[in-house]
Amino acid sequence: MLLHILNKSPEHEAALSKCFHTLSKGDKILFIEDGVYCALTSAHTINAIAPDIDLFALEPDITARGLTPHLSPRIKVIDFDGFVMLTETCTTSVSWI
Repeated sequence: MLLHILNKSPEHEAALSKCFHTLSKGDKILFIEDGVYCALTSAHTINAIAPDIDLFALEPDITARGLTPHLSPRIKVIDFDGFVMLTETCTTSVSWI
């Protein structure tokens, strides 16, 4: 099980495409920094991700951008402790920068 860490906004299609093409059942995606824009209800990227992929977003980055009320219901919001727990439970982490 891989943890994919994505810090690019939806406008960076190359990073998103590479990430999405490497996903396997049971993998997890964590949206951080400008990547939290991918976690919005209106973002087409959410619909492109298979339902068996768990999606997370970093709370401080969401709050800093004022996006809390606009998140997709698929997103699990986590803090830094949750980020650490994700890295501990996944076998490997991959950063898409």
